[in-house]
Amino acid sequence: MLGDAHVDRVAEETDDFTGDFQDLLTRYAWGEVWARTGIDRRTRSVVTLTALTAGGHLEELASHTRAALRNGLTPQEIKEVLLHTAVYCGMPAARRRVRRRPARHSRGDRPPRLTRRRHRRARRGPHAGTAPAHRRHRRRGEHNGPMELTKKGHACVALHREGRTLVIDPGGFSEADAAVGADAILVTHEHPDHFDESRLRAALEANPAAEIWTLRSVAERISAAFPGRVHTVGDGDAFTAAGFEVEAHGELHAVIHPDIPRVTNVGYAVTAAGSGTVFHPGDALTVPGRRVDTLLLPVHAPWSKVAEVVDYVREVRPRVAYDVHDGLLSDFGHLVYGRLLGPDGPGTAGAEHTRLEPGRSVALREG
Repeated sequence: MLGDAHVDRVAEETDDFTGDFQDLLTRYAWGEVWARTGIDRRTRSVVTLTALTAGGHLEELASHTRAALRNGLTPQEIKEVLLHTAVYCGMPAARRRVRRRPARHSRGDRPPRLTRRRHRRARRGPHAGTAPAHRRHRRRGEHNGPMELTKKGHACVALHREGRTLVIDPGGFSEADAAVGADAILVTHEHPDHFDESRLRAALEANPAAEIWTLRSVAERISAAFPGRVHTVGDGDAFTAAGFEVEAHGELHAVIHPDIPRVTNVGYAVTAAGSGTVFHPGDALTVPGRRVDTLLLPVHAPWSKVAEVVDYVREVRPRVAYDVHDGLLSDFGHLVYGRLLGPDGPGTAGAEHTRLEPGRSVALREG
């Protein structure tokens, strides 16, 4: 299929070292896969050109382009395959990178985000779904104050702003009423110290307007119980939850042990004018690729060691880092981590490290 010249060249280049691999390649690629009858050879050539282009295997691409012509593809069809491949290999990566704006951009010089709500409105037209003027003005006024952070048990925190509350990760190690009073709830992943259905149920029963944003693995478990109130998000998504501007970052939980399968995990960056951006990474040391003013630092976990925690703070470079994921630490443990992340430790690139006791609150500021 690749032509006599190709076969002769391969035979000449084969020696004692490469012979076994060439035999394996010939038997399985040509004798097995290409000989299968599930799809025709034209289709196999389309798939092969796509895979070689995506992988950047240009030497193989030249010979398989000639083979595609022999298998019945026209030059015009090959051109279309390459154009289609270019879009779907390059555009998703570019789109993800564009949505993760560089950290050097300040809030003032960033273009406005196209959230899912704005995206739907853009598709319907400039006036579709627009609230009356008096409601729009009131809503803008309701959400122009600073954020306040309240530490709750283990990995759970609440963010408050002008009468609205957003709670992140009300899991089984947090208070039973950790999410009660929330207008919006974010869940980073499915592990029980971050996700507890009884706590979510208590919050949604207390506030019939409250909604949940989470990744698919959690949404599939609770959507039936809370119809219409659970939203699925993933890495790169931007959305508004109870007036808070939120971005999702990350895809996988940190490695606990190579023999333990990794679950999905997404962190949340919550932004408010005057308070900057707060980032909760869940159970991963995800670097969000944007400016972070306040880092909610998973200080202790079965999947981390202190050197990684210190280096994570250095890489994110927040103004201040507050401990979360600390429910397994004793008083002695808090002292040890406080020293290592404080002035007597190896250094956190200028970030201030602080621990809040559960129930304590602090006003957040930008810069």
